[in-house]
Amino acid sequence: MTFSTVRKLFVVCVLLFLSATFSVSAQEKRLKAIRVHGGSFHDSYQNLTPEGLLSMIKGGTSNGFNLSDYEEYAKYASLEGGNIGIDFILTPQKPLLKGNIMQEIRVGVSANIEREAMIDMQKKHIATDSYYDYETVGLCIIENEFILQGAYLLHLGLIEDRLTVFGGLGGNAGTTFNNRFIFVNLNDEFIAARNSQFFRGYGLLGASYRMGRVKLDLESIYGAGWQIVNGADNNIMNRTRGVQFGISYLLDR
Repeated sequence: MTFSTVRKLFVVCVLLFLSATFSVSAQEKRLKAIRVHGGSFHDSYQNLTPEGLLSMIKGGTSNGFNLSDYEEYAKYASLEGGNIGIDFILTPQKPLLKGNIMQEIRVGVSANIEREAMIDMQKKHIATDSYYDYETVGLCIIENEFILQGAYLLHLGLIEDRLTVFGGLGGNAGTTFNNRFIFVNLNDEFIAARNSQFFRGYGLLGASYRMGRVKLDLESIYGAGWQIVNGADNNIMNRTRGVQFGISYLLDR
């Protein structure tokens, strides 16, 4: 997957989201619910290299690490960690079609907390008194991210609209803060890392169950994106995925 493909995917998701938003905006609409959610959010790198990871260190500090003395041993090329957030849910007054299909627009904010990606580097095999030195050092980036997000969803009501299944398209844009880098097994001291911006487009699929004014939902997210690191390499995220559990309070049933 290339940067051009990822950009096109993101643009398509944004255009579809905006088109759906304007369509809903043309109808009589209401703030239906407030939703809080939490879960996991993963971004898998397509092109992460040791050089690219080291370029994320602010000021280029290497703390005595010489890349030419090492070779790549194992790669954990995903930013993985927790996600929490809040959404505001808008719905039109009337169903999209005859039956139980309803539209929903979500807009909100969230945060990815303490997500890590790492490459293990192994010291090149140098004979020392008839044995080999297998010293390893982990190159690890830790990032936190503030996100603006939106999604357009269609809900199909089942069992008197208490149970629904839903799907749709979404996208988000985020900026990182308090990023840190650490050379694991070398000195284990945190170093300031460069901030970056993320842009993602994805599909959503899930189910929800309503109990009075409270609605519980479980959804999965799958898509792609890219990361723009300030003053360093850009990275393709060829898989963006997550699992979210949400609780909504219905303002108007």
